[in-house]
Amino acid sequence: MKILLSLLPVALLLGCGEKIQDTDAACSAPVAEAGSDLVVSLGQAANVNATESVYCEKNADNVVFTWDFVSIPSDSSINNSAFSDNQSPTAVNPAFIPDVVGEYVVSLKVDDGESSSNEDFVVISVQAGNVAPTANCGGGYAAEIGQLVTLDGSVSIDPEGQTLSYDWSLSGPSCSSLTSSDIFNGANSNPSFVPDCDGVFIISLVVNDGSQWSVPAICSVDVASQNRIPIADAGESRNHGGCAETTIGLNGYGSYDLDGDPLTYRWSTLAVPADSTATDANLTSTTSPDSGFTWDVSGTYSFQLQVYDGILWSAPDVVTHVIGDIDQNIRPIANAGEDQTVNASASCDSATSYSSATCSDCPETIFEISAAASIDPNDDVLSYMWTETTGTLESVAGSLVSPSSAVTEVVIPPQAPNSSTSTLSFEFELEVQDCERTDDDDVSVTYTCTGN
Repeated sequence: MKILLSLLPVALLLGCGEKIQDTDAACSAPVAEAGSDLVVSLGQAANVNATESVYCEKNADNVVFTWDFVSIPSDSSINNSAFSDNQSPTAVNPAFIPDVVGEYVVSLKVDDGESSSNEDFVVISVQAGNVAPTANCGGGYAAEIGQLVTLDGSVSIDPEGQTLSYDWSLSGPSCSSLTSSDIFNGANSNPSFVPDCDGVFIISLVVNDGSQWSVPAICSVDVASQNRIPIADAGESRNHGGCAETTIGLNGYGSYDLDGDPLTYRWSTLAVPADSTATDANLTSTTSPDSGFTWDVSGTYSFQLQVYDGILWSAPDVVTHVIGDIDQNIRPIANAGEDQTVNASASCDSATSYSSATCSDCPETIFEISAAASIDPNDDVLSYMWTETTGTLESVAGSLVSPSSAVTEVVIPPQAPNSSTSTLSFEFELEVQDCERTDDDDVSVTYTCTGN
């Protein structure tokens, strides 16, 4: 097995590079070459490759490649359906996305219509990545003086499922004498403390997966204050993959004040990649709820938002944006869904000895085609385009309602049954695209209009 680490474009049956025996020589059985063993990170697409397989040129049109999982990790639920529709187990270089860490053994057989090869095997070793965990301190809390406040960090996660350790800290208003040492069970996911005066207490949580610390999560505890503290919301964290716009958007419109007071916003840059020179100057605005940020290198950027109601500043809220490396962009995988059968019916009069049966038209029919199962290994935003390739839809004056949407309706006008049944066949092609690469798949729909 030869080393092959690059991810190759889709091929449905025959790809470029297969070794083909000379037609003038006697044909021998095909030889399967499953490619080199692979090492990938959990969540990364694994492409296996049969392009070094050997078969006879005269049988080239009949060659079928059959891939099969021989062994998988004990806690994996992978099976042959893990290969995408467009890269099926009969493709030259199908892909699948491992679901757990461990070794996956995949076999390959090649059949040319006359004989089959022996099996060849490739081992895919899936390793845990090294992504930092994410802390979550449970949101805003409200309490009274002397009342036990229990904090909740149980929603904190590690992408690789590593066990987390917790580190909580506490700072109180000027009237308080409490410090972080006053947090009970501060090394656990659900510690507690008892506030000693009115005001806003700020709670910070960081978690560690054994090798990396998270970005701090910051929450507030509002203790019986006449003016309630506003709540900052810096928006959802996002992984932009390799397709990030030059300026990414920051959205603080989810921030609010419990008393309905107008808010003032304050954005700041909390963390940037080690080789970045970006600062707060890269923010399009530090005081607008919908600021933007111009990044300079790939990596993880964290931003902090606080809001002010005229009396109190909120606890900071942190949002993270990950910018991927375009050189490591993996093409998307299109999935147009399963083939469909659509049935319509028309009312018919009974035939008599003087006349044949007559039928009304089948009514307008609407059905749906969906690309919802399409994926992008880099989590890039995808664009979609549907086309009907046989011309049948145009010939019956039908229409695609939203051809550039992931899910679209197809409208077929009223149809007359030929005698008692009329059948139409449609072929819809789906193209999906990230910022630089495309993939396509198709789905067949059979429409039947039956007179009853």
